[in-house]
Amino acid sequence: MDVRHSWGQLNPDERYFALLESWLIRGDPIIIGNEQRGFYLNPPLRQWNSFFMHLEEGRWSEDDWIERTRYYPGLYNLALMELFGLIMIEDDSPVEKAGWRIRDVQATQWGEVLLTALRPRLVEDWSLWEQLQQPALVAPGVLQPIIGPYRPAYRTVFAPSDHEHQSGLFVFKVMLSSTLWRRIAIGGDRLLEDLSDAILAAYNFDHDHLYRFLYPTRFGTEAEVAHPYIEEAPRHTTDVQIGDLPAQPGFQMIYHYDFGDDWRFSLVLERIEPQEEMQERYKIIEREGESPEQYSYW
Repeated sequence: MDVRHSWGQLNPDERYFALLESWLIRGDPIIIGNEQRGFYLNPPLRQWNSFFMHLEEGRWSEDDWIERTRYYPGLYNLALMELFGLIMIEDDSPVEKAGWRIRDVQATQWGEVLLTALRPRLVEDWSLWEQLQQPALVAPGVLQPIIGPYRPAYRTVFAPSDHEHQSGLFVFKVMLSSTLWRRIAIGGDRLLEDLSDAILAAYNFDHDHLYRFLYPTRFGTEAEVAHPYIEEAPRHTTDVQIGDLPAQPGFQMIYHYDFGDDWRFSLVLERIEPQEEMQERYKIIEREGESPEQYSYW
């Protein structure tokens, strides 16, 4: 309700730029279930800039549109550009089972002016660009200092409240299959490193390999928290507590262990109970099914 109330207090300019910034800075194809991320190494801001540079080359043939736009910038990004008023799309005549057919795309004056204003600060400034490589860590309002002088109505920045740390006893069901699972209880003040130890102990696995946790953020993207030896990981399990997860009952994540043998455990948060005194780092409270051999090929 707080988020809805805050949104209701914004004027049209503030709403427009809040949505535009969310797409340009935090847009990720995984939000809509597109796993082909190899084609989308650049976020929408960079794709918009590159696409407009291609538009300056002139009209493209139908084959060029199919070849270029389906993968870069992607049809969904084209649709969003049109919704934000950055381009005008002329549709081609429909053909059965051919999908969206585009005859022509032209940049709007608004799209050209807006990109011209943003380009020096967000596209060409590499010091800022390095910060934007981790969108989840970028505070809302990146566009306001750039656009505010030209759009005086754009004053308030929409910033959803941060997730607050949760205390309590988190009860996870950790599954390898529907008939092979363990139920683990762990305190909200414990680290994800402790949860990793609990899973391996519950399945009688050794602790000799790297691992990572994968789970959805509040914004639909995928978060990764990895073994502290994986230096390039965004965050490490020694820095994230269980209560820091954006988790409510039903929350799911993957525990990926031993990247060679590729063990993948599915975790579901069943409930959060009032915190109780626990001397142990975790409790394995229920088991179903016999643990598999970790190295069956030996």
